[in-house]
Formats: sequence, structure tokens, C-alpha cells
Amino acid sequence: MLWQFEVRPDRVKANPAGLDRFPNQPSDSCFIYSLTLDPNEYFWQQRYEGDIFWISIAALYKTQRPDHVWGWKTRPWWWMDGAVRFVSQLTVTPTGLPISAIQIQPIEGPDACGQKAKFDMAFALDTDPNYVKWQQPFTGLRDWPHYEDEQSMSNFAQTGAIAIKWLQEPDLSKTGVDMDATTDIPPTACPEILADDYQCTIPGPVTQIEIWGSWYQDILVGNDANNATFTLSIRKDVPATSIAAGYSMPGAALWSKVFAKGQFRVEKVSSDVQGFAIPCDSSYEANNHQAVYKYTFTIDPKQAFMQEGTAARPVVYWLSVQAQLIHPPRSTATRFGWKTSLQTWNDDAVWAQADEPYNGAWKQLDYPAQHPFRGWPTALAFDIITSSQGSSTVTRQVADDWLCTTPTPVVAAVWWGSYIGYDYQACECNDRMPPVKPDYFLLSIWSDVPNSNPNDPKSFSHPGQKLWEYKAVDEVLVGFDKHPEQPGTAKGREPVFRYSVTLPVDQWFHQNDGVNVYWFSVVAVYNSPTAAPYPWGWTNHKHYFNDDAVAGSYVTGAGGVQWEPLADQTGTSEDMSFILFQQPQTLGTHPLQ
Repeated sequence: MLWQFEVRPDRVKANPAGLDRFPNQPSDSCFIYSLTLDPNEYFWQQRYEGDIFWISIAALYKTQRPDHVWGWKTRPWWWMDGAVRFVSQLTVTPTGLPISAIQIQPIEGPDACGQKAKFDMAFALDTDPNYVKWQQPFTGLRDWPHYEDEQSMSNFAQTGAIAIKWLQEPDLSKTGVDMDATTDIPPTACPEILADDYQCTIPGPVTQIEIWGSWYQDILVGNDANNATFTLSIRKDVPATSIAAGYSMPGAALWSKVFAKGQFRVEKVSSDVQGFAIPCDSSYEANNHQAVYKYTFTIDPKQAFMQEGTAARPVVYWLSVQAQLIHPPRSTATRFGWKTSLQTWNDDAVWAQADEPYNGAWKQLDYPAQHPFRGWPTALAFDIITSSQGSSTVTRQVADDWLCTTPTPVVAAVWWGSYIGYDYQACECNDRMPPVKPDYFLLSIWSDVPNSNPNDPKSFSHPGQKLWEYKAVDEVLVGFDKHPEQPGTAKGREPVFRYSVTLPVDQWFHQNDGVNVYWFSVVAVYNSPTAAPYPWGWTNHKHYFNDDAVAGSYVTGAGGVQWEPLADQTGTSEDMSFILFQQPQTLGTHPLQ
């Protein structure tokens, strides 16, 4: 035991926070207790070895034990080891009793699925305000109802000299739908081709394409997911403004290739039970299948399509897919469906009733009338990969500005984020595929490019030159935010995690003298292009300072970043949730000893 003291009840603030509800038991009133410590009660971590500590809280009854004793609330999603309880055989516990004299037991119990689980306790530790350099903390939906996440991640590491150019991840939840993209012999339904648009900001050859899909009722041709021939095409864009249809669609094929069995790689992926739709006859079967397959098509650079988009002049292309199937005699016929994605961009995906090659009109692809996402924009799951020459690509990076008014360095940081589309619920049996933690977070601080024309609504400030960066990873679940695809429902809330890092002394950020505006950015980095079943997003914050937060992408060595301002669910200016820390006693390059 390193630190202990008793607190009078009149120093502790208790505010109602709701009810604890238990199966077949009465509900308990729940309170938030808060205590501000006096300076002589502060706990100074740096006085002790190590950086992991334990906190214990006990309610002391110095007279008669009440009928309803106080209990410390547990919380889901434990960090490191679970919480423990000290069990004493003593009727009265002396103050300062050594831990060695108490039996220590883990706090465990059945979770919502009936499985043995650990639990942590619910608490928060604050620091002296003098140690906070800048703060825009996540405080929960009670304080601001518009918390959501802005995707900020890099989906590849610089290995194998490849770079991901575009990624729309599959919806592996129960809302995922496989849209039929099949022509077959003998025919079981009309032939269909699907296509979705994407934006190219990185020139170079397309050397790999990956798509996600499933099979009707999990039936495979010849019991093998490889028994198919795929036609993949990259097509020019026909903008909505140039045609009467009112939506953009693919134009002529700029590149097309047929991939027979043995010319692609197949990987099985787990998911929830999902539906299957055939657009041409408006049919839809919910709970149709569960297995998902990722198909990887590798392209010889000599035969690859050369994309021409840049960050300054992006180009829109369309990827179209059709599977050609031959059903063996006396076999059960099946169809291939291209998986939907929640990462919509620009116009809806489209479909056509035709066989490849095709160069006609296309129809908008809609969620089936029976689906809960009916009327929502549609997108399909795929990624586009190109060869790289030693460059690193950030697919989407979010940054927010902050004001430095003191000469002390940044010595620690905290930020909040979620896995977009992962709707874990603490009191329900969770059979969802769990999120994958990033391999690390890339933290950066940038100089400021001020707003050149404040009277122009299209002009805004944004990051300039990168001044500092650091890699870190940590994760603790602390609350929930809203998922924009399902607003106002319990299932529409994603768990929010807090991330924190204490910087080594040689990695502190030392700013210029005077009052300066800087930008702080956070990017989740995965060493594998497809390692993350849910994209990571930085949790936003009610607008607090100066201009909006911004998002952009870039390739190292390929020019500047194309930034765009961000807005919350209501279209109002937004910032991001983070805190930067300092040590008040530390000035310039002289760290506290």
C-alpha cells in the first residue's frame, strides 16, 4: 500500500446516475461520487517505481452496519487484469492493514452469455488542472448527444512494396446483404453485374483487387468456393450532371480481365447470419447464409490498369464484378453475391441485367424493401491496391487545432475513439466478431495554415507542416456514442474507448515561444490491409476552438495533403475529443527531475 486516507462524507458529492437493473431482482439506485483532493492528499506516481497501480475504495461504517451497504459498480470490457476483492475474517478492519494479511480474490462471474468473465470497477482519475495543456474530453451522450466517429486510419504497412488505394470494408453484421452478381449455366435467375464507384488520388498500376462475397444459402459450386470465373472491370465515370438519370453510373470499360479458377485466392471470413438479394426480381431472403469469402485477384503489373488520379486532381472510376458459374449435373444450383459495405461514398452502387462485356445503362442498387436500411445509400465491399515505390499512404487522417499559450512541452496525450459499426452491448450476449486493435496509433503535431479569407465559407484553416510524431497504443472502454446508420436505437450505439500515452522525455514536443496554434492528428495503423473488421474512428467533440476539425489523405513524398472540414450529425462545426498534458515545473528543454 502506497497511499491511503479517509474522507468525510460531506466532502463527497453524490449525484443520481440511473438504475442498476438485474434479472429477477429489484433495481438499485446508482450514483456518481466525486471527490476533489487537497494538495496534501495528492498521489504522485513518479515517486514510485513502475507505471501500473491499483486503487481501492471502501465505505467505512463506524457505527452499526446498515441494511443496505454501499457497493462499488463494476464495468464491462476489463483492462489488463480484472479487479479483485480483499476478503478479511476480521469483524473490524484496522486502518492501514497490510495487503499480505488479506485474502485476495478475483472479481469474476457469468457474463450475458453465461461464460465466466472478469470485471473491472468504474472510476476516473483526474489530475491538477495545471497539468492540462489543452482539453476537449469525451464526456458521454448525456452531456452532448452528437458524439460519433470520424474514420482516421491507415490500412497497410510498408511491406511488400504495395499500397492500398481504396477500401470499403464488408458489413459483417446482421445488416450485411449479399447482392447477386451472377450469370450461370443452366440459368437459375437473370444475369446480373454490379458496380461501385471509388476515387483515385494516387496514380499507379492496380496490381491487386479484393472483394468480399457470399454464396446463396452457403451452397458452393462443387463444394468449393474456388469453382467460379470472375470478370472484373474498371470503368470510366459518367457523372450525374451529364445524364438524365439523376445519379452517376459506370461508362465504358477502361480495363477488364477474366479470372478463372486458380487465378485468385480465397479466404473464409466469419460473420453474422445475413440476407441475400437478387435485384432483377426484387427477391430477398433474410437469414440466408453466414459464411463470407474474401477473393483476392493479383494482377501482373504488365497487364495492370494505370490509374491517373492525384490528390490535386482526383479521378472517379467504377469497379464492376460478375461471377460466371457452371452447375454440374444433379448438383444444387447456387448464386454468388457481392457483400455490402457501410462505408458509402458518392452515389449508390448500381446493377445491370446483362452479361459481360456490357456497355449500357445501369440501375441504382437499393437495399431490399424488407431490410432495416431501406432507403439508405448502398456500397459494396472491395479494396484497390497498387504497387508503391517505398511510399506510405494514409487513407484518411483526421486533425484538430489547439492553442498553445505556455512554453512547457507536451508530455502525455489522451484521445477517444470507436470501431465503426461494432455495436457491442454490455448487458447482452455478444456474438459479434470482436474489433481488432490497431498495431499502433500514429500521433502527429502540425503547424497551422490560417484561414486566408474568413469571409469565404469555402476557406478554412488546416494543418501545414508535420512537426512531430510518435507511435503508441492503449485501450480502455469508457462509454458509448451514436452510430449514424441507426440513430436513436440501443443497437445504434458504439462503445467508445479511451487511449493514452505518456511520452518518454526525449519524445516530448517542444513548441515555439509565444502563443501558437497547432494541429493534433491521430491515425490508427494496421500492418495488414484487411486486418480490421471494423474501421477505427476518432470520436468527435462539440465545436470548441477556432475552425472545424479536418480530414485528409496523403502519400509520403507525393505532395501535400488534401484537407476538408468536418461537421457533426446535425451539419454543425465539430472538433475532436482529446487532451494534451504538460508538467508545470518543466520549461523548455529542462525536464522535471
